[in-house]
Amino acid sequence: FLPQGNYEQFCSDYVKVTGTSEMVKLQTLGFWDSRWYAYTSETAIEQIEDYRNQGYSIDVLVIDTDWRMNASIGYQINEALFPDMAAFLNQCEEMGVDVCFNDHPEPVKGTTNGLDKAEVDFRNKELTLVLSMGLDYWWYDRNWSVCLNSADPDISVFAFGMYAYQWITKDYRESITNLNE
Repeated sequence: FLPQGNYEQFCSDYVKVTGTSEMVKLQTLGFWDSRWYAYTSETAIEQIEDYRNQGYSIDVLVIDTDWRMNASIGYQINEALFPDMAAFLNQCEEMGVDVCFNDHPEPVKGTTNGLDKAEVDFRNKELTLVLSMGLDYWWYDRNWSVCLNSADPDISVFAFGMYAYQWITKDYRESITNLNE
């Protein structure tokens, strides 16, 4: 697979080998603010406004694991920090900022395979519930010893988890008939 100095031929051959990819939203290529910080809905909005007041744009705000009650188990919203998650996410949308939640998921107790029914049902239900509140992106952050179990020993836990989140998000997005709802 050598283009022999012909860049156009290289690009054409590369697409034949790998296939085409979907275009991402232009906003995803913009400025992201991502740090481990226990935001509240108020401090997150202040962060966005601070960027704007200083003449900078912000396209995506990443909120680390403190958005939920337990940093690695479950998807119950930490209402002490985000008393009305849907309203917060809506306000960010109105400001033109996408929100990404960082997730360090623990496998469902008693499951050993990422395709166990209990794991699939739990992950699909909980991830789509938060997406339905207005979340734009999930960041499957396999971190330290926390990760989903792979469905196959030849598929790394990193790749399996990323694809699981991608599939669930894509399935959810395709299930929505009116994107404004």
